[in-house]
Amino acid sequence: MDAGPADAAAEDEGVSSLPATGEAKGRSFWEDDGLPAETAELRASRTAAETGQRVVVGELTTETNPVFANPDGTFTAETSAGVERVRKDGAWTPVDTTLVRQADGSLVPKAAQDVTHPVGRWQC
Repeated sequence: MDAGPADAAAEDEGVSSLPATGEAKGRSFWEDDGLPAETAELRASRTAAETGQRVVVGELTTETNPVFANPDGTFTAETSAGVERVRKDGAWTPVDTTLVRQADGSLVPKAAQDVTHPVGRWQC
C-alpha cells in the first residue's frame, strides 16, 4: 500500500503514528514524584463524609471566619464582624471574657485576645 499525501506530510513534520515512548511522554520527569501531602481540607472533608457532620477546618479558620467541610464535599466559610474565637493552647476556643484570678493575683479573661497598650501588655 502506498503512502498517501497525508502520511507524507506527517513524515515531513516529524509526526508519527506510533505510540510515544515513556521518555517521550516525560515519564522520567514525573515517575518518581510521590503523592502530594494530605491537606487539612482533605482530612476534614473525609471526616465530614464519614460522619455525616460538618467539620471545622482549623488551618483555614480565623478569629472571625470559621471554615467547615460539609458531608456533601462542599465547604462553608462563615464571617463575623467581630472576634468570636481565639487560639488557646493550640486550639480554637470561643471568646470568654469571664475574669479568673492568676497565681500572681492578676485577673485575666478565660479566653480573649491579647491587647498591647503603650504602658504594657494587657489581656482583655
